[in-house]
Amino acid sequence: MQVSAVITLLALSLLGRIQAADDLHFAHRSYEELTLWLNETSTQYPRLANFYSIGQSVQGRELWVLRLAEDVQEGRPVGRPMFKWVANMHGDETVGRAIVILMGEYLLKMYGKDERVTALLNSTELHLMPSMNPDGFAAAKEGNCDSLSDYRGRNNYNRVDLNRDFPDQFDRIKKDYFQYIIEGRQKETVLIMTWISNNPFVLSGNLHGGAVVASYPFDDTGGPEEGGVASPTPDNSLFISLAKLYADGHTLMKNNIKCEAGDHFPGGVTNGAHWYNVQGGMQDYNYLHSNCYEVTFELSCCKYPPSKELTNEWIKNKEAMLSFMEATHWGAKGVVRSSSGSQGISGAQILVKGNSHIISTSDRGEYWRLLLPGTYEITANATGHNPQTKSVTITKDHTAVLDFELESTYSLPSKSPRIDNLTSQKDLRVIPAPKVPPLPKFFHHDHSTLFKDLLTLTKNYPSITRLYSIGKSVKGKDLYVLEISDNPGVHELGEPEVKLVANMHGNEVVGREVLITLAHWLCSNYGVNETATSIVDFTRLHLMPTMNPDGYEMSSPDSKDSMMGRNNAHDVDLNRNFPDQYQNFNEIPNAEPETMAVMEWTRSYPFVLSANLHGGSVVANYPFDGQAPGQAKGQANLAPDNAVFQHLAHLYARNNPSMMRGPQCKLRTKELFHEGTVNGASWYAVYGGMQDWNYVFQDCFELTVEMSCNKYPPADALLGYWTENKDSLLHFVQQAHIGLKGFVLDNSGQPVQGSFLEVDGIDHKTRVTPNGEYWRLLMPGTYLITAYASGYESSPVLVNVNESLNFNFTMMPANLNEWSKLKDFNIAENMSPTFSYMKNVEIEGVLFNLERLFEKFNEFEKIENEYNVITVGTEARIPSEKMNILLIGGLQPDEPIGREILVRFARHLTIGAQKSDPAIMNLLSKASFIIVPGANNQFDRVRASCTPEQRGYTNQSKKVEQLVEKVITEWDIDFAISFGSGGYYFETPSSGYSEQTKFFKNLEMHFKMGHSVFSKTNTFCAVKRTNEEFTPNQIYSKYSVPMVSVHLGCCIYPPATQIPILWRQNLGGILNLVTAALQGVTGRVMDDEGNALREASVVVLGSNSKVTYSMNEAIFRSILPSGEHRVKVSVPGYPEKTLNVTVETGRLKHLEFRMGPTRHVDTKSQNWLNSLCNFYPSVAKLIKNEDFKYLQLGFNRVGHATTPCTAVIFTCHSDPCPAREAAKGVANAIIEKFAEFKDEGSLLQATSVNILPWLLEANEPSEESILKWIEMHQPSLVIYLNNGKSPGVSIPRTDSSDSKLQVLKNAMELVFLNNTQLPESPKDSFVNKINSRIDTVALEFGVNGKYNASLLQSLVALQVDYGVTVLVMDDVKDVMLHSSEIEIKSHNLNATVKPKRGLMWRPLPPGEYAFYVSSPNYLSLVHDFKLATKSHETIVLRLVEDPTFLGVSTITLIFICGLLTLGAATVTVLRAAIEYKRSAAQNRRSHRTHSSGDVSMSKYMDVAIDSDEADEDDDRDSSSS
Repeated sequence: MQVSAVITLLALSLLGRIQAADDLHFAHRSYEELTLWLNETSTQYPRLANFYSIGQSVQGRELWVLRLAEDVQEGRPVGRPMFKWVANMHGDETVGRAIVILMGEYLLKMYGKDERVTALLNSTELHLMPSMNPDGFAAAKEGNCDSLSDYRGRNNYNRVDLNRDFPDQFDRIKKDYFQYIIEGRQKETVLIMTWISNNPFVLSGNLHGGAVVASYPFDDTGGPEEGGVASPTPDNSLFISLAKLYADGHTLMKNNIKCEAGDHFPGGVTNGAHWYNVQGGMQDYNYLHSNCYEVTFELSCCKYPPSKELTNEWIKNKEAMLSFMEATHWGAKGVVRSSSGSQGISGAQILVKGNSHIISTSDRGEYWRLLLPGTYEITANATGHNPQTKSVTITKDHTAVLDFELESTYSLPSKSPRIDNLTSQKDLRVIPAPKVPPLPKFFHHDHSTLFKDLLTLTKNYPSITRLYSIGKSVKGKDLYVLEISDNPGVHELGEPEVKLVANMHGNEVVGREVLITLAHWLCSNYGVNETATSIVDFTRLHLMPTMNPDGYEMSSPDSKDSMMGRNNAHDVDLNRNFPDQYQNFNEIPNAEPETMAVMEWTRSYPFVLSANLHGGSVVANYPFDGQAPGQAKGQANLAPDNAVFQHLAHLYARNNPSMMRGPQCKLRTKELFHEGTVNGASWYAVYGGMQDWNYVFQDCFELTVEMSCNKYPPADALLGYWTENKDSLLHFVQQAHIGLKGFVLDNSGQPVQGSFLEVDGIDHKTRVTPNGEYWRLLMPGTYLITAYASGYESSPVLVNVNESLNFNFTMMPANLNEWSKLKDFNIAENMSPTFSYMKNVEIEGVLFNLERLFEKFNEFEKIENEYNVITVGTEARIPSEKMNILLIGGLQPDEPIGREILVRFARHLTIGAQKSDPAIMNLLSKASFIIVPGANNQFDRVRASCTPEQRGYTNQSKKVEQLVEKVITEWDIDFAISFGSGGYYFETPSSGYSEQTKFFKNLEMHFKMGHSVFSKTNTFCAVKRTNEEFTPNQIYSKYSVPMVSVHLGCCIYPPATQIPILWRQNLGGILNLVTAALQGVTGRVMDDEGNALREASVVVLGSNSKVTYSMNEAIFRSILPSGEHRVKVSVPGYPEKTLNVTVETGRLKHLEFRMGPTRHVDTKSQNWLNSLCNFYPSVAKLIKNEDFKYLQLGFNRVGHATTPCTAVIFTCHSDPCPAREAAKGVANAIIEKFAEFKDEGSLLQATSVNILPWLLEANEPSEESILKWIEMHQPSLVIYLNNGKSPGVSIPRTDSSDSKLQVLKNAMELVFLNNTQLPESPKDSFVNKINSRIDTVALEFGVNGKYNASLLQSLVALQVDYGVTVLVMDDVKDVMLHSSEIEIKSHNLNATVKPKRGLMWRPLPPGEYAFYVSSPNYLSLVHDFKLATKSHETIVLRLVEDPTFLGVSTITLIFICGLLTLGAATVTVLRAAIEYKRSAAQNRRSHRTHSSGDVSMSKYMDVAIDSDEADEDDDRDSSSS
């Protein structure tokens, strides 16, 4: 090695640890670890990353690819180039594999932080394949610098060198070219070739090991392997520059590193063939068979270095890799369009003058031509167009954009293509429709009249019509469909089905009336007119005159362009209500009833062709309606089958004179449609439209036909619209027969379930019905078409299509025997050809023999002498920590595939255990499998059928329910899986817990990873059957047993010959599923001496997960989602114990609870505590509470009116206790700080810190005791130290209504933690309980052996350093107001706090605030203040007593009281005077009667009496008044 290289390496070794290299994970990841990392990465960076598999290796491992780009989920914008890294082609050359993963990790972490990385991901779509040969990697050994002598690990599982397996330019082709390309090549090779051909990659790097050099094409000269002779490409200078770019960026490569004696690479680059000849290499294949330029990089002398070397390898290659990816933008790029439309031309050729290498445009018309700086003449050429040449100057580090618009030489044929050569039961003849007698008078049909008219047709033409309803509208009106066919109500094998839908917008009525008229015309002309007869005989036609009867009812003929009635009764536009490929990809949760009815209808019939009839313009609109992400407004978005769609649109328009002329509607003068057709997206974008949904989701080709400018024309105009559209509709319906149609069958003539077709160069799958039928609409031409199905050999077939052709695919089963040896222990019974399903008695015999022959592993029994049950792993009923998994099939008797699969799975487990297979033994060490193949014994009475039919059996749901309940309860089932059919889908319970939802999603992902068909065919089932009984939701809600239901195929009752194929499809998925389900906790509950505590109760807090507990052995187990859980054990006579446990994906964690009534004395802690209190008696004190002791630190003791109080809480369930050590550290730090700083501003002057409970001798207090202490002392800040939780700070769980916690979260994130997002504690956590009980700030601090001491100390000092402390006091008495309320307001905050002691502390972000303070019997106060960054403010708010009573002032109250008192006194005096007079008068009367005297005296007395009586009368009147 040269001196300079050594110096460079030494320097980098020192520098490398600093850049280590960018905080990445430096280790060789296993296949499983890589899979998990990809899943986690795509979840963590959803905007930048997703991953996919291009297929499986020979041994079934996925060939994963990580895709990186800005807004990656929205698809690639037009013009964005694609780059790929492919590593580990030789499985034992692993450096490339590792640094590709590291590069993905680096790019994601640095996006938005590093300008270079950000620019790269914003402008380029990167595809990173860490391993092309995962089987070889699995066989290789770390530390082996050279390949083994037998090349094990280097080659794939079949011992083939994948870099010698590609088509080569010097191959001698002795057979058909298409056969030569595919046949005999390794599975991995074919997958890579397909990947390359399906994606417009521009640049690629192939990473190898064993040397240090950049090797560029060609690799082969056609001569001997020795090399020595260069084989340059037409782009030789470009390739040399690309190779030197990498070598110069690499720290060592440019120095001519010699790993072997013969290595000589000046500048670190070489022509591949000059080094040595490689025939069949991938590098040359990329250049010759695609637009992709690939360079091979040999990265290290040692092929599989130890993980510790990866840091240096990353540093060596990082700059080189970044520079090479940036080279994707060298040269020129652009779009080639046709002058006849704005859409790009697919397959156009790009030629550079003086260079013989030709590249072609993508399916969107894009091209990228890598070029070195200079001036070039570039020509674009396309079939049907005149070529165009332009000159362009390329400069360094700049992409020249060069678009082409080619003049079209295409002219439409004068008439539609003739459809003939149909080898069917009948002869299809298509002739121009003759003139027919005038139709009855036209009028607008309301819903009632429409129904009567259609019903009359069915009565008059019963042999060719059927009227049915597909559902109801919002207002309950039937959505009628009239079927017209020579065999109504029956799907004839091979006959295509067509639907015409009108009046989707209720005020667009022309299509409604035209369809009614079309029905009359077809019925009345059947047997008379050849066109009508051929349509009825050879096509099953479905006419829906109105999809929106409610809207029609609301519409009015008064306005030509009104919106009234357009939408349905819920005011929803039905043509924006369907799932969409760009928005709302999944089912719309609240789709309208009309939408749902049409979707279910479309899924129920194998529709090939469809038209959606609208109004408001005159044009034939073809897909796509929605624009792809990144497209400009008004830009066309063409479907993969654009040629067919354009043909259909032109055909319709050409037969409609008004449409062909392209009239301008008066209200839409800006609309211009060339020859009456338009691409939907180029007109205006529609998302959620029915047209795109039909094609993308249901493989039904649909056009949207706008039939009239006037949406609701008068009735006398309807005849004209019928006349204009009649021929167009008749010709359109017959297009269901163009292209290719036939059957996909196996070698026994049975339909191949789950199969689909792909046409080379057209990215659209064609579904195959459960009966094996397919219809592939194609224009005339030669096509390479492949039928695919899991378990079958897929070989491409070259087909020459001439208008219409019948062609059947015969698929040969894959080599099942080889698969059986590799995957199924060569169990002959599982793969033997069979022609019938096992009957119940036959299943009983098989299971009985499994027990008899292998009783060590199996136990067979009959339940109620009727149901067969076998347990594999005989500890199912013995108390054990092993999980009990129920596998059940045949819940529905007409879905028998689950029965057969489960019998085979029982064999698989048994033979695997008998052979001591490590994977099976590991599985059986964790679980016992209770297998019930046939839960419904009505199977023997069912008639085989692929589609749902009238069931020929009695309902046994009650008996099946009793069986399920018996098995779940008697076997203590922990997890259940049911197997059915009727679709490819995975059904899980609905859970209110996000953790559970993730668990079930993870199970689904693992099942699909082991099942190649499952993820590819779920949209191709004609009918998706869902069972209403025994669903996962029902089982989960009733028994708390997590259950999933797996549906294994479209066909409900597949032919018996398919069973071996279906077994092969499903074994990998089932093993993945049961393995992934085995995660959670197991354990025992004992006393201090190890005795079982049988009366224990075990629960998982905050979860509805079932915990199985065996009393005899005190054993418990529970399947749990991954994440943090709290397991609580209660035993009478013992304190409760709660353990925090982290459940990892795919792992069971063992727990052991030892319950003791007392706790051992912690002598060391006690001594330390005593010495602390003795040495600092003024600030440290040990206080005995009713239930526990706690340490108090501070000058101002707990309860002081004006001092905030901090509580640090921890619990210890075992020793050592990290939380206790953390609490000690806090106490020591506070004391030390006090010893150094005794000023008034110190922590202990401003607050008291209480650490509780200090567990030394007392029993552990309950949570309730601690909560009572908190309620009594009202601390402003509570810090809970949580043992076992990952280090860090978390807050109580917030919701939008909890303004207090939102304040806390914002403040902690923005002020204290520097914008770090805070996690939230679980719903049942201790801090949540504190938060619900008192108005305080509660934080959770994780202590897991290690913790951030400075962070914890800062948290304790939070009240002194940050936020605001508010004291609410009486202005005169200087006492705290305990019943105050403080409302905090700012521009983005509104929170209310009710401090019980009149003291409040809150951490707040910097900003301006207003405090609104109130207290009973005091005047309210508003206080404004500004809080500076990271500061603390103490505010005393003094409230004045309210001087009013009921709103009246004090002086006024005194005056009123005085008046009332005077009035009362006056009344009292008057009453006394009156009473005196009354008494005196009485005395006088008595004296007059009994005394005698002279006359004069008597006379005087009489006068006096009269006078007194008169006065008394006056007094009475006064008193009365």
